[in-house]
Amino acid sequence: MIRGMTGKASLRFSNDTMDVEMEIRSVNSRYFEFRIKTPQRYGFLEIEARKIVSKTLERGKIDLSIRVNEKSAPNEGAMFNAVLAKAYLDESRALAANLGINSDISLSTLINLPQVLNSDTSEVSESVIKLFNSKIEELVKSMLPMMLEEGDATKKDVDNSLEIMTESMEFIKDRYPAVLDKYKQSLIDRVKEISAAKAPEDRLAVEVELFASRTSINEELVRLESHIKIMKESIDGLRKDISSKELDFIAQEMNREVNTIASKSSDFSITEHTITLKREIEKMREQFRNIV
Repeated sequence: MIRGMTGKASLRFSNDTMDVEMEIRSVNSRYFEFRIKTPQRYGFLEIEARKIVSKTLERGKIDLSIRVNEKSAPNEGAMFNAVLAKAYLDESRALAANLGINSDISLSTLINLPQVLNSDTSEVSESVIKLFNSKIEELVKSMLPMMLEEGDATKKDVDNSLEIMTESMEFIKDRYPAVLDKYKQSLIDRVKEISAAKAPEDRLAVEVELFASRTSINEELVRLESHIKIMKESIDGLRKDISSKELDFIAQEMNREVNTIASKSSDFSITEHTITLKREIEKMREQFRNIV
């Protein structure tokens, strides 16, 4: 099933010790990019959260925010690292003296420096860790309906492009025999301009055959038709586990066949339809960049 990469979701939960708010957002990206914002005390959640999110979402630029309001302070209370604070202060004064400026650090600035004041010294219980992980998984799953809705819209666009391509391909199929007839008639007309004699049929047949061999597009049309069939089956879910990268590869192969048809064609109407084909292929490739 086609799924987009754009989505967002949020949830809240509480227990006896905390109130928690979680929010996740995802936008398009060629790769899996994950960022998490949590209170320092819960920074350990990142590793498992990354595994949970990547298992489901695979691609996209994802931001996960976790806000925790603890109803009671950790048992150990705040811890002030006086040694580290003095080191910061000494280094600051030495730097100021070296630069020849008057500067000092205020107490409020000092206690906000990394690791100087740590009020999050108590360990988080295993049950709380499991709770957070299960809620992260629930949060990710709650975002999927929005992504599937985007996927449905993409499928409709791709279906429309494939329908237009099929119509253009059928036109080219029907038009090609007329191109050969037109070439044969042009040979007859040229002979008439040069001589009053009738053009020999055997010689005309040879010339038309040579022209046909140079401009034959039957193989390209057969392969293009096959690619369209595979693409249609893929987006309809008849081919399992096909990725957006594989769909893009099929589109590239379509483009290769259309380029060959265009290079062999001397007919304006066929050329017009190859332009239509290339336009729809490019539209599909753009869509495939935004799905998983």
